[in-house]
Amino acid sequence: MLAGVMTIPLPRLTTWLIMLVILMQPFASGLRGISVVGGQGLILFSDVLLAAVLVGNVHRIRDRRLQGALALAAACIVYTLTIPGFPLAGLIGGIRKSFLILVALAVGTMISPNRRRDVNLTIIITGLVVALYAIKQHFFYDTFDANLLAAQTSDMYTNMFNGERRVFSLLSSGFHVGLLCLVLVAYSLFTKTLGRYPAVILFAVAMVAMYFTFTRTCLIIAVVMVAYRICRALRVPVVIAASTVVVLYALFVIVAPNQVPNPFTAVSDDTRFTGRSVSYTAAAESWGAAPLRLVTGFGIGSA
Repeated sequence: MLAGVMTIPLPRLTTWLIMLVILMQPFASGLRGISVVGGQGLILFSDVLLAAVLVGNVHRIRDRRLQGALALAAACIVYTLTIPGFPLAGLIGGIRKSFLILVALAVGTMISPNRRRDVNLTIIITGLVVALYAIKQHFFYDTFDANLLAAQTSDMYTNMFNGERRVFSLLSSGFHVGLLCLVLVAYSLFTKTLGRYPAVILFAVAMVAMYFTFTRTCLIIAVVMVAYRICRALRVPVVIAASTVVVLYALFVIVAPNQVPNPFTAVSDDTRFTGRSVSYTAAAESWGAAPLRLVTGFGIGSA
């Protein structure tokens, strides 16, 4: 939820619809393991339902910054349709990664305070199901999982790390699972939505699932979150805490050079980092030719 944003709370029925959308998303994605068309159709239905909630309640938004952001995003989508040679097949994916996130934030601001706990619990339960299935997937990879992976745009080799399969649960990739697990970690460390022991269990499940995604970025962020939580509890100054983390990380790099990524050599040795320079150069040239693309999010079609 965005604190301090002026909105008129949603009716109770609309809040239930939001909770339904939250529950629906991972299962709609997982349905692709049975029927690709059915899964994509259910994903599209849940997206449209979320957008419909916003359209039907947009008059409740009173914050001009949020109104402006939504109007700008809608204008960018319209402008994108006028770009010659734009791959319209990629428009839906782009909308889901940008505009719908903004829509979700806008809808979130309209949830009344007495219903926010229900929505938070819905997010936690949904995320917990995804995390538990990710753990199951690591130990028991079955035909359903193979079919779900085949329904992705990337191939099976993209989903490998050091010869091991990365879990993707019911979602599109291990990175998405890692991000969702970070949300669960944040709930367990920084909110009082759950009691102490349920929060510990949630944290443990999220960290195990996150580890099996083999996503370094998410793991590093999780470590930083834990360190920050400890520093808050002990009232340690941020500068001292940050310095301690850097020193400990440097020691790990020295003691276990083959287990811990070295940030100093990654710039030149890590092909996953250096290989992106081609994309960065092409993106800079594209944006230099048409600066407005920086606003609309029109890129070169590369992750």
